[in-house]
Amino acid sequence: MERFVNTISKQLLFVDDVHFNNDKMIILFMDGDDITVPLAWFPKLYYATPAQLAKWRVVGKGLHIRWP
Repeated sequence: MERFVNTISKQLLFVDDVHFNNDKMIILFMDGDDITVPLAWFPKLYYATPAQLAKWRVVGKGLHIRWP
């Protein structure tokens, strides 16, 4: 049963989209949930231009977000 629950949990955490709003990053997941975190937690993103922020991509089988 634990293996089944872990598999489902991992599927629900897949990143679907990322948005930026002033000083916050909003991460949308494929299950429809989202989290909002301050960009101040990520200094490189905080000082990035909108064009740089838009270049995000999902890596690690959908579990991580990276910027070039």
